[in-house]
Amino acid sequence: MKKTIIVSVLLISSISASAQFFGGGNMDYLLDPRYAMMQTMQQYQQMNAMNNAMRQQANAALQQMQQQLNQLNANTPPPPAFQPNAPFVPSESPKVQPSEQRNSSSRHECPRCHGKGRVSYDSYPGTYGSNDYKVRCNECGQTFNKSTGHSHINCPQCHGKGSY
Repeated sequence: MKKTIIVSVLLISSISASAQFFGGGNMDYLLDPRYAMMQTMQQYQQMNAMNNAMRQQANAALQQMQQQLNQLNANTPPPPAFQPNAPFVPSESPKVQPSEQRNSSSRHECPRCHGKGRVSYDSYPGTYGSNDYKVRCNECGQTFNKSTGHSHINCPQCHGKGSY
């Protein structure tokens, strides 16, 4: 019993000595509300100083941009004066031909269906253990597994026209 007490006293004294050596010591000041208030006030003052510095930088940048804008405005000629009695002359717009009269060179072949107006669509339904075999599509000539649900739909890009 005496050995454990002596060991624990030695252990506690070595811990407190090392805490003193490393600057630990008594930390009761952390529990003092005045210390917390002082820390809070210091942080508030630092934030205020940073906020004021940023505000000054922003104001300086704003003044510089305002000076540049004033220089641009000084170098820009004023718009022509409005003349209420001047006749209105509409600008000529290009005449648009109906779609039947357009040249074939103005029509573009659809890149998705390559001018066919239809594309293949594979839905991949479940096979549920059925045997799968290859078949050939009559429309596109593609060979595919029967289970893929291969079909053809109107091209979603050109809406079945083949061009646009």
